[in-house]
Amino acid sequence: MLINDWNNQSQRYELHDGLGGEFILIADEHFNDIQVNISESTVQVPTNVYNREETVLRDILFTEELDKVFKLNYDADQTLTWQYFGSYTGFFRNYPGIKWSPDEKKALDLYDCRNRGWYIRAATSPKNMVILVDTSGSMLGLRNDIAKHTVQTLIKTLGDDDFFNVITFNDTTLYLEACFNDTLVQANSDNKNRVQQNLDNIRPQNIANIQNALEKAFELLEKFNTNDKGAGCNQAIMLITDGATDEYESVFAKYNADKHVRLFTYVIGREVDYSEKVRGMACKNKGYFTQIKTIADVQENVSKYIHVLSRPMVINKTHDTVWTNVYMDQAHPVNRTDLKQMLLKEGLALMTTVAQPVFNNKNKTLDQGILLGVVGVDVPVFELLKLTPPYKLGVNGYSFAVTNNGYLLFHPDIRPLYGPDDSLKTNYNSVDLAEVELSDERDELRTAMVNRTTGSLTMEVKLHLSNLQRATTRSHSYYYTDLKDTPFSLGIVLVNDYGQFIIEPNLSLKEGLKSLTEKPITLAAARQWIYCRLGSEEAQVMSKLERIVQYVNATETDDEEYIKKCNPDLIKQVLFDANMTLAVEEYWEAQFDNKESNISNGIVLQFVGTHGGLTRSNYNKMSRTPTDFLEENSNTIQEDYYTRAVELGKGRFLYSVPIVSSDSDIEDNNTLVTASSVVMVQEAAVAVAGIQFRTALLEEIFNNVTESCNGEGCRSCSELDIDCYLLDNSGYVVMSESTSDIGRAFSKIDGIIAADLSKEPDDIYRRIFITDFQAMCENADPGGSSASFLLDPFFSVTAYFKWWTHYFVLSLVQFSFYDWWYSGANAQPITRTHTFSYNPCDKVYTFFDHKPGKQSSNKTSIVSCDGCENECEKSYSVQEIPDSNLLLLVVDATCEFDSNITMFEPRKKEYNETERCERLQKQRHRTRPETCHAYHPLENPEDCGSGCNIQPSLILTITLAVYLACKHLQLFQTQ
Repeated sequence: MLINDWNNQSQRYELHDGLGGEFILIADEHFNDIQVNISESTVQVPTNVYNREETVLRDILFTEELDKVFKLNYDADQTLTWQYFGSYTGFFRNYPGIKWSPDEKKALDLYDCRNRGWYIRAATSPKNMVILVDTSGSMLGLRNDIAKHTVQTLIKTLGDDDFFNVITFNDTTLYLEACFNDTLVQANSDNKNRVQQNLDNIRPQNIANIQNALEKAFELLEKFNTNDKGAGCNQAIMLITDGATDEYESVFAKYNADKHVRLFTYVIGREVDYSEKVRGMACKNKGYFTQIKTIADVQENVSKYIHVLSRPMVINKTHDTVWTNVYMDQAHPVNRTDLKQMLLKEGLALMTTVAQPVFNNKNKTLDQGILLGVVGVDVPVFELLKLTPPYKLGVNGYSFAVTNNGYLLFHPDIRPLYGPDDSLKTNYNSVDLAEVELSDERDELRTAMVNRTTGSLTMEVKLHLSNLQRATTRSHSYYYTDLKDTPFSLGIVLVNDYGQFIIEPNLSLKEGLKSLTEKPITLAAARQWIYCRLGSEEAQVMSKLERIVQYVNATETDDEEYIKKCNPDLIKQVLFDANMTLAVEEYWEAQFDNKESNISNGIVLQFVGTHGGLTRSNYNKMSRTPTDFLEENSNTIQEDYYTRAVELGKGRFLYSVPIVSSDSDIEDNNTLVTASSVVMVQEAAVAVAGIQFRTALLEEIFNNVTESCNGEGCRSCSELDIDCYLLDNSGYVVMSESTSDIGRAFSKIDGIIAADLSKEPDDIYRRIFITDFQAMCENADPGGSSASFLLDPFFSVTAYFKWWTHYFVLSLVQFSFYDWWYSGANAQPITRTHTFSYNPCDKVYTFFDHKPGKQSSNKTSIVSCDGCENECEKSYSVQEIPDSNLLLLVVDATCEFDSNITMFEPRKKEYNETERCERLQKQRHRTRPETCHAYHPLENPEDCGSGCNIQPSLILTITLAVYLACKHLQLFQTQ
């Protein structure tokens, strides 16, 4: 246990352990600037484990040898992150060493590695579980509270590959959730939350009929054991009661003669007179018996079933590698530019974990199947995204991955946070592919990926943009394949109209470097843009630009050690971009001299962003600094100004303003307008150039144009009887006589006209309806270059995953501490940030989209307001502005009526009780994990909770771990 001596103002920290040894911590870029010690690991012991207990101290001492293995792995490959080992005794060893810092709001350190998803999934095979809860009159008071907490804890040990249900019993049996009657449901977040919410409805009364409850549980398991539903592996009944007067041998003889169902029994209460019968039932059915006296005992006792289910795997000596589903966990605060790369909030990141079990191989204890712990590696999602870098996917291209259950591992539309406080959604880690790829209505893509096939297909898709503020339709090509030795399938999306081609640079490195360093430039800041991946010491002192310079120098001196750390394709691309855009600097100098005289025209910034992540800019020094725009938009082809300009097409300018809510007011005309246009070379989008200027300039131009009309029939926007608007292709106001309208959706200004503009699919605007299945609703209850086709988008990614799993399959795999840093209670406390006034729901959004050249370009119409007090009619005229995404709308201002401005607001999708149950029970196509360890004839059934614990030595295991790690390093070096 570490005693902290922490100085937050320093780059260097010194900690001391209980024996007084010095422990140096230094910030390391590779570990997200967290203070680490790459020479040693640290150990955490939760409060519920006595940290001076003999076996705990002994095993901590023995596992010190793991530091050599951890260090050897990291030295061999410095792309690795966090390696760790979770012991069956409860302690947790992490490399590199860090300052253990539990949640500041928690006085106790309750993190127990044995109850984490990565530990449980590595230690057990999938399971069908029926939980029986005694609700007879004897369970009143504290016993009822302990029983409910036991149910909660059991449910939280279940994962997406498990199926379960909860049945309460006294003199009758009832399913805790009525929608789940007579079925087992997948243990995803929605189903688990639904069942747990009903625990408060339990009211103990009458007497217990355990026989009826057992019969119902066996019949339910038998039903799912004879079809292709369910887990298809382990079967378990968890009996929670305060005692029994019979062992019900006739029931077990009828339903469980071959002992294919394990029975785990939990006796509740301090003074129990009838516990021996309950223990007998567990011991005779390959289960385990425990007594839970207080709520504090629940966590430790519930976890014992995990080690029983691990016995067949241990006896088989099988080191299965498992990957967890995605989860959100704590990380060090990082640059906010990484929001789009799956760093969703300061300190939070999406993660997945790969793990393996560690067990005692001694022949004399083999029948006991002794699990010693679990080792593995946490893989931050942004690390996986680095395998499909943006410059290879092109504009609006993206990658995603799904699990064997069809749930997303990563996807650009995963939105795990909600609300102004960035609270965590309860069901964020069970988002189905069908809930984001909405156009896959027949599940063709989903089925192919869940089945782990390789192929491609093309779909016309509808999708939302700009954080549910815009929407569009386009044609996508999907390429998909399985990732070997994982439960995942990878998908890559390329846009058909403009995303199938990239430029192949043909330029000398030296010439490109001169162009790169001649004028100031900005390079993409997001983590996916890796020009060179350096070690911790180099990364502390070298910027991205300096790394590129060093790479070019290394190619001239044949410094192979440095060259292999860099991405030559991306560096060639950015050097090519620098050379091709250098001429624009001269143009800017001639047109924009940064003098005070430029303030009058309102121009603030000129810029160009390129495919390789480079941005050049020229700004008005009297107006503002360049860092505002450049820091917010450095990731070029991933930014709105870039992606929407490419979508609009060659030869057109995209105009946009910041979107504001309907209740926001703009008091002056200092809002900035961004105008950008794509630069095409053959069929490839190579850059987007643009300017930023104040709305005052656009207003001046707008007024001059509309007032310059002469002749019969001409009208000016300065006239009082008409209102004029400039609308963008999504229906947002870019310019208005009232500055408070700028940035607002026109549908919130005049819903009647907005409806008339979009009556038909080929009208001025097309309405796009999108259901958001991740919504949260208020709870009613309190040069020489050529364009080349992207032929093989999978080669580097699949090779990487194959190497990753192969390399670690026999060695101690690394794990990240993200899973526990700042965590509090075992019950995944991060989810407790959820605000209980909101619940997951489905919302339907209505968006407007205008595609210049593909929809009506002008319209004149008259509208009226049915039911309004004023019965006048309002006329309007709209005209597309050439070579832009703008439309000029002129509205008759003499007719005023109460326009419906709420008709296009997002609305909650309501379901009746039957529909709600059908949705909860629906199980989409899934595949089971490939391995199953449910039974072994050598198991020792006598170890069933008698209180006799065998403490295995770790010396043999440590020796084996070191040997296997070295063996795999040798295998890797020969590949």
